[in-house]
Amino acid sequence: MSNSLQTPSPAKVSPNLDLMPTALETPNISKHLGPIQEIACLIKAKHPLIYVVTHEENRFLQDLYDQVILPQSRELFTWSMHQGLVLYSPEKVFTKCSGDFEDTKSPVKALVKIEEYVRENTSSDTEVKLRGTVFLMKDMHVTLVPPVPRSLRDIYDHLIANRKTIIIISPSLAHG
Repeated sequence: MSNSLQTPSPAKVSPNLDLMPTALETPNISKHLGPIQEIACLIKAKHPLIYVVTHEENRFLQDLYDQVILPQSRELFTWSMHQGLVLYSPEKVFTKCSGDFEDTKSPVKALVKIEEYVRENTSSDTEVKLRGTVFLMKDMHVTLVPPVPRSLRDIYDHLIANRKTIIIISPSLAHG
């Protein structure tokens, strides 16, 4: 005759462990989606800052544009220390900043322009304005020294409230 009471495993003894989900029980979005689709979900969820580590800058930009920006009817700006802040167009890859974005080669000035930017609603569709804007920062990882991290923190809530997302793309993980 077997005993119906079994000795609990050590993991079940601690009340804290019973309340915490294990890695197997926790849903992981990365298991079901590719990287671009995961970024699309983060943008839709109004995540204001996304850091992407990749050596394939041009491939990432094209995939982001084709699979996220166009389907979600968003605007995409790119920024580099060489070009400044530029409205992205696949036909005009090597455009320098001009007009309102003339003086945006400095990362701090670019962040000020991002904060000030308001998407023009040229159509009668109010839904267009609600789609938001994505700013792809190509060289930001080398500029993550004061005052850039503070500037990012200062505009964080503004980015959320105004449906703006900054994506920092880098070949390596950097910190500020």
